Amino acid sequence: MNAVLRLRAPRGCWVLATACILAGCGGGGSGTSTPASQSTSISVQPATVSSTPAAPLTPISRAIKFHPGHYIELDPGSSGGLSKWLTTIASLKGATGVTGVMLIQPWARLEFAKNEYSQGSGLEAQGFGMIDQLLAACQSAGLQFMLGVADRSFGAAKTYGEPSSFGQLPSYFDDLVTATGAPGYIDAPSGTTWSGKLQMIAKLWDPAVMQRYIALTGAYGARYDSNPNFEMWSASETAIGVPIGDGGFNDAAYVAQLQAWMSAARSAFPTTGLRVSANFLDTVEELTTLFQTAVRYAIGVGGPDVEVDFSNFPGTSNLVFSGYQGTTDYRGVLPWISEVQTADESGVSTPAQLYAYAMSGDIATGGSMDPNYFIWAFDASYLGPRALTNPEILEFISSIKGAINTRRPSSY
Repeated sequence: MNAVLRLRAPRGCWVLATACILAGCGGGGSGTSTPASQSTSISVQPATVSSTPAAPLTPISRAIKFHPGHYIELDPGSSGGLSKWLTTIASLKGATGVTGVMLIQPWARLEFAKNEYSQGSGLEAQGFGMIDQLLAACQSAGLQFMLGVADRSFGAAKTYGEPSSFGQLPSYFDDLVTATGAPGYIDAPSGTTWSGKLQMIAKLWDPAVMQRYIALTGAYGARYDSNPNFEMWSASETAIGVPIGDGGFNDAAYVAQLQAWMSAARSAFPTTGLRVSANFLDTVEELTTLFQTAVRYAIGVGGPDVEVDFSNFPGTSNLVFSGYQGTTDYRGVLPWISEVQTADESGVSTPAQLYAYAMSGDIATGGSMDPNYFIWAFDASYLGPRALTNPEILEFISSIKGAINTRRPSSY
């Protein structure tokens, strides 16, 4: 394994992702799933872990599932639900250039009380019961599956009298004691939002909260790492929006806790892709620290917001990852994930323009990322008549035959 990082080196080539993408290089063996109808409550006791971040040492040899390509995000927009997601997965069977699907779920739909990770059955299942069904559908359709966890809420300003996670976090967070007391989250002041319409966020910079996220990751890793169709577990975007000091937030503590998660997550998912959805941090140095640790544990990088002329703010992950800021170039070392969310699909840019920018656009504003994974959101119609449609997205992916950077990252 060659772990030498490139310094402002030329971008790697990208090729047509036809059979080689769909076949992939997967590992992890065959997994087994418990039908949701057999249990309505599953409790998993977490392992004891440390929140002290490990030093970014020499990368560890490993074989990680790697099926690069174009993925469809199932849950954005105005529609969703397990029944619809299963129907969408079935409809994608044989779709030219489509490698898999992604689902983002609120933490509250993945954990229901401390260490309880399944609830309900059939089409009402959540947690393990829901993921079991989605993985079975993906296996039948020949698709890979990514799971993302939402630990915050966005939207219009809310008026409230008591702290609330607005249904996004398990109820025990209301009493979760952190360095600044309970709850284990922080709300924007009543009647307001923070930057980006952020309403609420878990205190990810606090060890007590990160221990719970590590426990969540560990439980899902124990169940799904061996499943060959479970491609990747994705943490939330790195942009926070909370003022310094509120709820004990500071950038250094936040980065340290993300580093702690990387180490624990790789132990939980030794053969599965992992991702920090990096889009912004305050400084180049913070992102560099994060990426150096990511190399150690082979953690993929790349957040939401695929836009033409994305950003020239120095603390933009694209600019640091590509080496444009004078730092190490991590392309070809770590996998990069470009995630187009519905907000990016308003019709201002066509699918071809979004894709071309990510692949070979202006590096000074976030282009030329050579992504290994390209995620497209379905159901953007709520944005108006110009919004990209599901057939339009699939037609574009087919027209390029799933072209993507299929080179295996050296950290893998």
